[in-house]
Amino acid sequence: MGSFITNETTNFLVNGVDISNIFQPLSLGTQYPSQTGYTIGDKDLNEIFAKYTNGDDKAELTGYTIGNKDLNEIFAKYTGSNVGIVWTQRSFPTSGNVNGFATAGNYWIATSDLGSMKKMYVSMDGGVNWNTSSYVPSNPNYTGIAGNTDGTLFCMSNSTKFWSSTDGGMRWTNRGNTPGSGYGEEMVYSSGRFVNIFKGSSPCLTSYSTDGINWYNSTGYNDSNVSWMNLATDGNGNLVATGYKSSISITAYSSDNGTSWTQGNNIPGGPYSFPIFPIVYGNGLWVAVAKSDPYQTAVSSVFPPSWHNHFNPKKFDDITFCSGQNLFYATSGGFGIYKSSNGQNWTQVLSANNAPTTLAYNESQDKFLGVVANKTICYTSL
Repeated sequence: MGSFITNETTNFLVNGVDISNIFQPLSLGTQYPSQTGYTIGDKDLNEIFAKYTNGDDKAELTGYTIGNKDLNEIFAKYTGSNVGIVWTQRSFPTSGNVNGFATAGNYWIATSDLGSMKKMYVSMDGGVNWNTSSYVPSNPNYTGIAGNTDGTLFCMSNSTKFWSSTDGGMRWTNRGNTPGSGYGEEMVYSSGRFVNIFKGSSPCLTSYSTDGINWYNSTGYNDSNVSWMNLATDGNGNLVATGYKSSISITAYSSDNGTSWTQGNNIPGGPYSFPIFPIVYGNGLWVAVAKSDPYQTAVSSVFPPSWHNHFNPKKFDDITFCSGQNLFYATSGGFGIYKSSNGQNWTQVLSANNAPTTLAYNESQDKFLGVVANKTICYTSL
């Protein structure tokens, strides 16, 4: 497990928990300006914990007071500081290969196939516990799922059909066939619109919908010989798609929220043995990571993207962006999880020979969850 921030033990217990596990470390907040009179070793508490300021999360009442103030009036709640730093290995219901993976609101949804057993699982606590959805995926290998901002509506393309759910993925309603019975591959929620990309052999590159019921086909560029695999949005109506043809990584972009598409610049480098580039937007950057040799990251600070390649420490299977930290997180199955502020320089935060192959961050919950392929394991950072 990677290194993480710890506080010094105080021996002040709240419901059996030392307050060093409750309040935020000084490194993550503003120092309380005056001495408290309580010391740990030769350090006053104001040198260890962060000041509580209006807008920060308070802890629950502790029962310990300084003067007439409970400690929760003085120090910030120890929350979120371990996100992306401390990773916990947990059980996942199946050892199948996870293909569809999405999170929004309080929900996490994963589709999996293990031989003839095809399942969808839903978690409402960040991957600690999982429930089995009533929906049975017809082909989990071709699944795009996305939720709206608060998770009250999820949409899905599974194989050649559209579906929608209003209960976090536990039940789904069929919304008709995909155009030309194209195989849905990935879906994003972008500026009030669900946008779904098709792997290939579809009359359009994407379809889009605002309600999950009525779907419309995009216009413009579409190369049906390209296997389109990944899709990202900047949240302002700009989208970038990545796919491959032979050993070349192909891109396309849309500046009208998926209504029309234009062929983009190919990602340089290669030839790639398996030229799939998961992609995400954050910090004003489009960052795409190679899933195969040569191990490279393609980064663009402009739209439409103009790509610049940088070498990775490992091949990356998936990438996500943590808005609370303004950091990119990428996972390399069999090696670990890495973080970067610019998509160029990466620091390992988890070393594990069974690291996840899918990874996502939930902004409203401030949680990470990654699922390991072909093992009954997932990793959480809560």
